[in-house]
Amino acid sequence: MTTSEKQIYIEKILNNGMGLARLEETDGRKRVLFVKGGIPGEIVTCKQETDKKTYFVAEIDKLILSSPYRKTPDCPYFTSCGGCDFQHIDFGRQMAIKKDILSDLLMKNAKIAFDKDISYFPSIEFKYRNKISLTGEKSFFGLLAEGTNRVVKTEKCMIADDRINSLIAQINSLKFPSEIVKKIQIRVSSLLKTMVVLYTEIGSSAEYIPLFSLINADTVILLTKDGRSEIVKGSGYLTDIIEGLSFKYSHSNFMQVNRTSAEMIYDYLKNRIKVGKRLLDVYSGVGLHAILFSHLFKTVYSIEGSASSVYYQRINAKENKINNLKIIKSMINDSFKIDSDLKFDTLISDPPREGMSQLLLKNISEHVKETFIYISCNPATLSRDAGVLLKSGFKIDEIAIFDMFPQTRHFETVVFFKK
Repeated sequence: MTTSEKQIYIEKILNNGMGLARLEETDGRKRVLFVKGGIPGEIVTCKQETDKKTYFVAEIDKLILSSPYRKTPDCPYFTSCGGCDFQHIDFGRQMAIKKDILSDLLMKNAKIAFDKDISYFPSIEFKYRNKISLTGEKSFFGLLAEGTNRVVKTEKCMIADDRINSLIAQINSLKFPSEIVKKIQIRVSSLLKTMVVLYTEIGSSAEYIPLFSLINADTVILLTKDGRSEIVKGSGYLTDIIEGLSFKYSHSNFMQVNRTSAEMIYDYLKNRIKVGKRLLDVYSGVGLHAILFSHLFKTVYSIEGSASSVYYQRINAKENKINNLKIIKSMINDSFKIDSDLKFDTLISDPPREGMSQLLLKNISEHVKETFIYISCNPATLSRDAGVLLKSGFKIDEIAIFDMFPQTRHFETVVFFKK
């Protein structure tokens, strides 16, 4: 079926970043249509449909009625790079769209109609990312096109820190052959120090060290195909200063990519977490929440599965003189158990995108006396897990969106559940 002559109304934007429309077929049935680049309220014709049996995916051919919020993207790579979804939408309007995405998912996945206002904390539009990954192709490095392994030759990324863009330009000028370096990660700390990680396909790296050492970064790390990590120059780690405390981390450790939004989250939590006897921090990484809020509790239990993150968390606790922190290395999965006698006034969970399983939520929520704080970068799994927590005796007290990823469909959400 072709939609090239049919005028289609864009109802809303979904969690996948596409516009939702409904296409009436000749037999009277309606098929869902996902329209790339569609904005709510627009009327369009489409092209290049992909039939997914239960829905179509299409691109806009003509704008019959354009949204007043449509704008010309600032980035020359917008139509080819897979990084940004919303540069064609007025930045102020992106807030309302992200609120609608979250509200729709809460209703769809958990039958939750949250009747309070969802707080929204905006960020700067560009230059906010402190971390980026590049893929090699021949002798240049760039970003991947959406949904493919095709590399877009990228001179700079508009949402990345200026120091990252300087390193992209310098690395491309060195012309590393892609058969030597397949991927590059670049990070910049709050102290403006930079780290470059080279993912190589070589076993022995000695002959390339002089070339790699030319990179103008404070730390350069080489990861070989056999899993070895080699520090070419620098300390091998970065340090961030947050709320006056220092946090060391390395290439494999999670840190939020938008430092401004991250600090807004810490302030938001600090002003709402009540003083208590025990705090449980799961997926605790290098110890940010456990250490930042340790002064509010007699004892903090910090659970993390990554050996590298636990290593740096112990360093961070020691250097910040945190003496009430119990760091436990444990995978956080369905077999994870807490001592039956332990009860926690507050629990903070910041899981990966896949969220938490129903069994895991049940196991740990039984140990929470009052407040379960869920921090999520994926509203789909957050809304699913919210339904489980409501069935476990919690209610939603507050929801806040933090625009951690401006110009994209992604955002960070903090939900306060109260028992």
